Amino acid sequence: MIKGENVAKYFNLEPILQERGLDGVRLDIGAGKFPVDAAQFITVDLHTSADIMAPMWSIPLPDNSVDYIYCSHALEHTPKSQVSPTLREFYRLLKPHSIMRIIVPDLTWVCHWWLEHQDTGWAMDLIYGNQTHDGEFHRTGFNVPILYKYIEDSGSWTFRSVFLDRGDVTYKEAEGFELSLEGGRKEATPRIAAHVVGRQIVIDAEKNGEE
Repeated sequence: MIKGENVAKYFNLEPILQERGLDGVRLDIGAGKFPVDAAQFITVDLHTSADIMAPMWSIPLPDNSVDYIYCSHALEHTPKSQVSPTLREFYRLLKPHSIMRIIVPDLTWVCHWWLEHQDTGWAMDLIYGNQTHDGEFHRTGFNVPILYKYIEDSGSWTFRSVFLDRGDVTYKEAEGFELSLEGGRKEATPRIAAHVVGRQIVIDAEKNGEE
């Protein structure tokens, strides 16, 4: 998982957020017991004590009221039928040109790992969750093309970056994406190499403004 100070290993969005004045409401959705930064983020969770106790697909905040959404290793805990409503809810909450970061396990890597390490411990937990309470069950899964399509269908987004953290290769960019990390905005070309395998997928997407 990427929680707490470990998030610093990924591309730092803070300069972009500050440049745009996006220093208001920040949500850590599905924060669990280890919120990313309790001082800067409002935590949202249904199963663990949080600032807002609500399901991810129905968060009681106004439209266009959030500057940044961080959702790490939480989306796979939603039922498959609620993934699209959840991402549409994120889109509703974000202000135009605000950013969300989604981090999920890469199901392709998980399946390969299970085939090579068949046991009832961590290898099994990667597939089904540790199941210590109702919020710790994995109810769906993603690879890069699947997550990209879910996000693309949930609203008008610009994909700023796609990372595949394979452990041995940090900041692995998904093949076929044109990324603009430091400045300017580029549309991501949706030619995704499904064979690229990572331990976890990190996608940063910016909500487009009205035309």
